[in-house]
Amino acid sequence: MFDQKPTTEPKGLRAIDWAAPVDAVQAAIAENFGATEKVFKELHGELRAGTKTLGEVEAASRKAAADLGAIDLRLAEVAARVNAHTVQMDGSDSELRQFVVRPNGDEAGEVVRLWGGPVSYRGQEIGRMPGLLDSTETYGNWHAEVKAARKAIQFTVAMKAGRHEDPCSLAVWRAHAPKSFHRLCYLLQQSAPDAIRRVASPMVEKIFSNVSGSGASFIPTEMLIPELEKDLKYSSFALSSDNIERRAMDTAVVTLPFVSGIGRPYKYGAGSTVPAVDFNESGITDASRTITPSGLAHYTLVDRDAVEDSIVAAIPELQAMIVRSLTLAREDAFVNGDTTSTHQDAIASWNPNSMWSSTTGAGGSSDHRRAFYGLRAIAFDIGATAKLDVSTSFTTANLLALAGKMSPPHGVEGDLMLIAGYDAYLSKILGLTEVLTLDQYGTGASILTGEVARIGPWSVVRTPFLAAEMAATGLYTGSGALSTMVGVNRSRYRIYQRRGAMVELQNQIRSNSTDLVAHMRETLHSADIGTAATSASPRNVVAMINI
Repeated sequence: MFDQKPTTEPKGLRAIDWAAPVDAVQAAIAENFGATEKVFKELHGELRAGTKTLGEVEAASRKAAADLGAIDLRLAEVAARVNAHTVQMDGSDSELRQFVVRPNGDEAGEVVRLWGGPVSYRGQEIGRMPGLLDSTETYGNWHAEVKAARKAIQFTVAMKAGRHEDPCSLAVWRAHAPKSFHRLCYLLQQSAPDAIRRVASPMVEKIFSNVSGSGASFIPTEMLIPELEKDLKYSSFALSSDNIERRAMDTAVVTLPFVSGIGRPYKYGAGSTVPAVDFNESGITDASRTITPSGLAHYTLVDRDAVEDSIVAAIPELQAMIVRSLTLAREDAFVNGDTTSTHQDAIASWNPNSMWSSTTGAGGSSDHRRAFYGLRAIAFDIGATAKLDVSTSFTTANLLALAGKMSPPHGVEGDLMLIAGYDAYLSKILGLTEVLTLDQYGTGASILTGEVARIGPWSVVRTPFLAAEMAATGLYTGSGALSTMVGVNRSRYRIYQRRGAMVELQNQIRSNSTDLVAHMRETLHSADIGTAATSASPRNVVAMINI
C-alpha cells in the first residue's frame, strides 16, 4: 500500500516519494517539518515587526497547519512501514558488492548473483554462496526492501498459481504477482546502490525485451521462502534459549571427539640423558558424542481466494505467527523437553501459562517437548545433588547455595544463567532485600528499574515456560501451584542446527487452499552429558524446587 501516491499532498513543501526507501521518506518528512516550523517563526516575526496584518498571519498559519495535517495523515502509515521493514542489519550497503560476480572472469561480463547456489573455481566446486534475493544477511534498508519484494512475489505465486503452473516461471510471476514483480524490477533498476544498479539495470531490461530465453537469472531453481532464522534470533521475545550459542551442522549427524578430564601436566627436565626420557602420559580419556537434530514444524492452512494486495498485506502477519510459534516451541523444549519414552511431566494436560492455543497432539510422540533433552530433565536425572528444596524460604543465600551445587569449572563471569518463570521472578527475585533498594543494590535496584539482571554469580533471565504450576517435587503432575527455577552453565551447552527455519508452500486444489509449513532442525547438546544424564554426570544444570 506504500507504493500508491497519497490523494492529498502538502502544498508549498518538498514533494515526498512515499514509495521510496523508508530512510528517504523519514528524511523528507523531517525536512518538511523543519520548513513548516521556520514558516511559523517567520510569521510571528513579521507580526511583531508590523509587516503583516493579523488576518494575513492567521491565513498563512492555517495553510501551514494544513500542510502539517496532510503530513500527519501519512505518519501512521509510515510508522507501520518502518515497523514492517525494521530488521537487524548485518552490514552497510557497501557490502552488496559481493553479489556482483564475473562468470567469465572479465568485468564486461559482470552479473548480479540474485539466487544462492554452488560456486565453482577452475572446475572445482568450492561451496555454496547466497544470492542478493535469498541471503539471510541484510545490508542496508534498500536490501531489506528488495528481499521484502521477493518474498511478496513468492508468497503470492505459491498461493495463486494453478496446479500445473511452474512457480519458477517468469511468466507465472508476471501473471500472478505483477505489482510485486514490477516493484522488484524498479528497486533493482532505479533505486539500487551504484554497484548493483550498473549491473542489474541491463538484466532488468532483458526481461522486458523479446529476446528468447532472457530473464532466466531472475528465476530461482526452487520455490522456497529463505530462512527465518534471523527473525527467530531477533524476535521480540526475550527468552532463555536465546542466550545459548548456536553451531551449524554440515551433515545430518555429527560425531564429535570428546575428551574426559583436562589431563595432568608434568615437569620435565633438560634432555641430558641418552636415550632421552619420554614424557609422562597425561591420562586423558577420549570418547565421542553423537549429535542428531530433531525437527520442529508449524503448519497453517491459508485460503487461496485472495488478490495480490491481500496476500502481500498478510505476509507480516503470517511471518509473525510462524516466528512466534517456532521460537516458543524451541524455548519450551529447551526448558521442559525430555526425550525418554515416558516424559517426566504430565505433558498431555500441561499448557504452561496457557501459551498454546491448541492442545492437539499434546503428550504424543510429536509433542515439541520431546524434541530436545531439556534442562529440567537433565537436572532431575542427575538427582538429589543437582536439586535444592527451598520450601522454608527463598533467600539470596539459597541462590548462592544453588550455584555451589554446580560442578567446576563454572566458566567465566556471566556463564552461570538462572532461568525463572515470570511468577517467581516478580514475587520472589524482585522482592529480595539485597536487590530491592538503592542502598543495597545501587542504581540497578529493582524498586527503581523493575528488573534484576544479576544476583551473585547468576545472570537472571525469564521464561514463560516455568509457570507456578509445579508440585513440591518440581515436576508438573496436574496439580500444584509452586515454582521451579533452573541454573545452567551456558558455556557447556550449544544449540546445533542442521537447518534454520524455512517456509514451504503447496497448493491443495481440492480445497482451494494453500498448505504453509515452516520447519527447522536443531537440538540442544552438552559435551559433558551427551544423550542421557546420571548421578555421575557433571552438574552443569541444577534446579531449585518447591518455591
